[in-house]
Amino acid sequence: MSEQPEFVVSKVPLDTPDTYFETVMEPDEAIEYAAQLVNDALRAKRMRETNQWLAKHQKK
Repeated sequence: MSEQPEFVVSKVPLDTPDTYFETVMEPDEAIEYAAQLVNDALRAKRMRETNQWLAKHQKK
């Protein structure tokens, strides 16, 4: 949680557990970012599942 409770802090780990990139966002910005991240993850998951299905069912 942020030291300023009215903001949202996102921490992205870098090379080591001790280092990270930190972004501070307004609540509405964080909600939009999270929604975009979920949508992108679902798209990537569908693409991966499609590619796995095609690889399994392609004629050799």
